[in-house]
Amino acid sequence: MIFLYNIFFIYLRMKKNFLIILSVVFATIVAGFTTTVSAKVVKVGVSTLNWNPENNVAEGVANFSTDAPFVIEIDGVDYGYTPFSGNGGVGTVPATGSPISWAGSYVDKSIGQLKLSNDGGLPLWIYTGQGGDVFVRIDFSNADAVPRYYVALPENDPRIIINERFDLFQWGGDWIMGRTTKENNPYRYPAASIIPADYDGTEPATVTIVSGATSATVNTGIHSSNAPLFVKNRGLEGWELTNIYEHVGYLRLSNGTAATGTTYGILKTPAFGSKLSGASNVKVEFDICRFPTVGSFYFQVEGPGSITSASYIDLIENGVTYGGTNADNAITTLTPIGGATGTSLVISSDRSVGGILPAWESANNDDRKFWTHLVINIEGATSETKVVWDAKGPDVTTVASARFCLNNLLITNLSYVTGIESVTQSKSGVKVYPSVVKEGQLLNLGLPEGIGKVNIYVFDATGRLVQQLKNVSRGIPAPSQKGIFFLQIQTPEKLFATQRIIVK
Repeated sequence: MIFLYNIFFIYLRMKKNFLIILSVVFATIVAGFTTTVSAKVVKVGVSTLNWNPENNVAEGVANFSTDAPFVIEIDGVDYGYTPFSGNGGVGTVPATGSPISWAGSYVDKSIGQLKLSNDGGLPLWIYTGQGGDVFVRIDFSNADAVPRYYVALPENDPRIIINERFDLFQWGGDWIMGRTTKENNPYRYPAASIIPADYDGTEPATVTIVSGATSATVNTGIHSSNAPLFVKNRGLEGWELTNIYEHVGYLRLSNGTAATGTTYGILKTPAFGSKLSGASNVKVEFDICRFPTVGSFYFQVEGPGSITSASYIDLIENGVTYGGTNADNAITTLTPIGGATGTSLVISSDRSVGGILPAWESANNDDRKFWTHLVINIEGATSETKVVWDAKGPDVTTVASARFCLNNLLITNLSYVTGIESVTQSKSGVKVYPSVVKEGQLLNLGLPEGIGKVNIYVFDATGRLVQQLKNVSRGIPAPSQKGIFFLQIQTPEKLFATQRIIVK
């Protein structure tokens, strides 16, 4: 009997040890799938960001009463941004810590890596002319344990479907400005034909280039299928990118020769989504500049909707003109394929044969170039609609490559403005009109009841702040030079309205 009892006791001990070992193994397996990042206390000024334990991110809105540099305090330790890892702030870019091509430009968002302030981290900044709200997100989920920052000005205009000025495109040469005015721009590209999956786009720039087009000779294309994290950190998650090349603050659609079968440049937006409820009229605006070779490309509507009208205007800066038949800022109309119900538009870069983009006197990397501004109206767009730029134009069999740069994309829901005016008024209600004026002409300012004064910030086509008007209640003078300008209007409730005007 005692013998049987001992056997049973040994069995129980063995079973207990087995269960203990099994529980340890299970805990080890679970730990392998569980993050080890502990909760962080992250402060920006007097604001404490909200901690999200599911994705190890702290985020929130910080308010600044005036323009100022600032640090990110993480568990009582100050951090700044790593030099040349993003621009480090919102507003007018300072000349320190960012690629020189950005200095003096206006950005509404930045992304990059943080670094200890006592180890060379530079203060982040807000230079909007008046301070304001800044959305801040600090991401601790990266495998290298280096926190990433993302700062942005809030978008409060309900009419805007997509407002993409490509402010997060940081690397590469400046083809538009050329070497003569914008030199020594740091960039960082791998020695590969495409951006690899392990690049996230926040790596600090380390290589100095001189030529405005050097990024092209590096031949490192951006494909959303190959580098989803890089594309996400460039602000284009959900977009389709093929053979896209990066410049400072804008992108380029590129391709190879027809004989090689190289994939042609494609940029496709996400579906318009919840910004549209039912069939709507939509306005698509963007700037283009041809990259040196001549050719044609398509602008297309994918899904519901058709192009009802299209026009373009050259952006002439400080009275400078250049060759072509449209050098006086006149608005010229274009005809969609299939007429007013078509879904495609051919855009040619050779004006001498009916195209719209000027053939520059020189396509040298060092020369200054200019943008052409397009406005395309689409009828019947829905939440499923997308728009596409396709460098494989109709003349692809005879022209090797129709490469072009693209910037300042703004897609607006016109039906929201015209069909639901009462909702628009409740959001901001401020109107500036007319939209096409002469130099110095008085712009009328319409304020709804209850709003006495507003602040108005005027930006040129490059995003540079050219004028700021505080506590305005009546008409304002238009800029004294020709071109496209953006008016950002802020009400006392800090609601923003964005409007473009053309000065002829």
